[in-house]
Amino acid sequence: MRQLFLGAIGLGLAISWGCSRDDASPDAGAATAAKPRAAVQLTLLVVDDPEIAAGASSLRGEWAERSGGELFVQEMTLDELLAAEQLTADAIVYPSRHVGTLVARNWLRPVRDSVLKSDSFAMGDLLPLVRNESMRYAGQIFGATLGEPPLMLAWQDAPVAAADTWEELDQRLALVTGEAELIARAASCVDRQRRAELLFDARSMTPRLTSPPVVRALERMVARSNQDNGTAVPARFTWPSAVDLEGEATWHFTALPHAASVFDSLRDRWQPQTDGRPLTVLGFGGRSVSVTRASRNARSAFKLLAWLASGDTATQLSSRSHATVWFRRSQRRQAGRWLAGQGGDDLAGLVTRQLSSESFYLLPRIPGIDGYLKVLGEAVGQAVRGGSTPGEALESATARWEALTESLGRPRQRLAYRRHLGLVGTAE
Repeated sequence: MRQLFLGAIGLGLAISWGCSRDDASPDAGAATAAKPRAAVQLTLLVVDDPEIAAGASSLRGEWAERSGGELFVQEMTLDELLAAEQLTADAIVYPSRHVGTLVARNWLRPVRDSVLKSDSFAMGDLLPLVRNESMRYAGQIFGATLGEPPLMLAWQDAPVAAADTWEELDQRLALVTGEAELIARAASCVDRQRRAELLFDARSMTPRLTSPPVVRALERMVARSNQDNGTAVPARFTWPSAVDLEGEATWHFTALPHAASVFDSLRDRWQPQTDGRPLTVLGFGGRSVSVTRASRNARSAFKLLAWLASGDTATQLSSRSHATVWFRRSQRRQAGRWLAGQGGDDLAGLVTRQLSSESFYLLPRIPGIDGYLKVLGEAVGQAVRGGSTPGEALESATARWEALTESLGRPRQRLAYRRHLGLVGTAE
């Protein structure tokens, strides 16, 4: 009897449970099974580039359709970034010369091989200097480029005959002097094998501002400023997207000249230049996009990085900025988007050749680089105004550079510089 009673109870419970399932809404189970996954939310931080920030914001809808996720765009000044203790964004667009600073703080993830080898990213489409030099740091790639413009000479309206050497240029253009010219001019006087260590000794991080190439460069700049040359045309060092090309005046651009002689440090003497190619100087402008270590959605963040730096999206975004220039072979036909219609095929071809050259100098990507440049610019101004001789100005700048290096930590700066040169990796 007890067994029959328990069996009856069990049968009743089974019928009751089955009825409760049958009575439930037929859509309830389906709704639970088809519940959509939460959309991935990514935050893109844009540093010191309102135009790129606006462009990224305008792409939010397209990103949502493409990925099913949400994109939030935040802005920050460079000073705010350098003062920050951590990053909370998933990806960051920043001046490329600060990659060493961000790597030293362990804020960036190396770009995944799956991204670099993907057909959509098209690594082989990148111009050689961008692909092989400016995008690499410590033997790795921490960010995709959004454009790395070469330093050029620019002037308005008046035609000027081409100058092959700095000496010829001094007779034709009244240049606006500053640290950019000093570095470019000195770098052109150093042979290719030793050019990378123009400003610092890689073993000790000792400044090389009193080396013969740097001293001679400043002496020539001071001599030119003292010339009474009323026929010289005012010019400056910049790149096409950094000037207002929309105005009525026509801008002219040319590559940097080469030096008539170079300094042989092994023999401690000057000798005639044998390489007549113009020097491509990189690092004063440029923007990169990286995925941060703070991101909890790195897979989606790398998809965002690849999308922003390739295809039509890259052209649309990069051409908004005043700190970039085209960086892919496929963008060459659209160079006018960066040039506002000026310069035509001649300028587009010139820039493309510069970014394909083997003769180049890349500004050191080390913490405090803007501080080092500021000190050097002040030394140039002091010498040009006659407040001190070129040698004295550079001696003073050397002392200030040494103090800056000590304040930032010499071992840290030495490591960052060696990473910039590709002598050590991030494991060092």
